[in-house]
Amino acid sequence: MLFTTAKAFFALVDEISREGRLTIEEERECARRMRAGDGEARKALLRRYLPVVASFIRRSFSKEPSLDLIYRGIAVLEETLDKYDFQNENITFTHALSTKLRRMMAAYIADSSV
Repeated sequence: MLFTTAKAFFALVDEISREGRLTIEEERECARRMRAGDGEARKALLRRYLPVVASFIRRSFSKEPSLDLIYRGIAVLEETLDKYDFQNENITFTHALSTKLRRMMAAYIADSSV
């Protein structure tokens, strides 16, 4: 995903938010297909969770965030997606992603204030 401005990123996220959400069964099926190498299934899961990344960024910054922060958030989403076990009943993907995004945001803010 390439964006030239934060505005373009948030416009895409707003569009995605208007789409229907995946059910738990659809999400698990996409995860199974992604693990088998299906790039379209991976893309569907990335789109599904991109609004979570945007929500964290919007809540953390009152002004328009940098593209660097947006790309860091997307990288955290991709990393979490690649490592998460969708059969895990103990922790939801959203919770796992949120935890990693909080860590990334704290590191980003600490790096920015130096």
